[in-house]
Amino acid sequence: MDNDNALSGTANYTLTNLADGLHNITINCSDSTLSTIKTLNISIDHTLVDNSSPSISIIEPVNSSYLSSGSVSFRVSFNDSANVYCLARIDSNSWQDMANDAATSGIANYTFTNISDGSHAISVTAQTIMKTMQPQTLHSLLILFILL
Repeated sequence: MDNDNALSGTANYTLTNLADGLHNITINCSDSTLSTIKTLNISIDHTLVDNSSPSISIIEPVNSSYLSSGSVSFRVSFNDSANVYCLARIDSNSWQDMANDAATSGIANYTFTNISDGSHAISVTAQTIMKTMQPQTLHSLLILFILL
């Protein structure tokens, strides 16, 4: 440790190459006769921050589709090193949780119902959430379709 032979002050030690996860650290302070004065046990949660966007692709409906039902099935594929959470909305309505997400890869889906005739836009956003941290990176896509 740096500065560990002093009568008082602060001693420093940098831990390197820690894997993600919970680690327990024990610190022993002793005097010049090597008699332990204080032992401190601490736990740290070392989680790397994910700064990359999840990969996301719209499967259906295809862009500029003409649909004939009041329901629209919406499916997206996603992939990331952390769990991905997908949300979808039609036009400017509220965001809806998509099913079959909360994994590192897969196909999330949501069915919009009671959709009126006319032109509409579906938006999707994907985010990763690492443990108790705030959402990291958002990635959004937009698709336009016309309901007949």
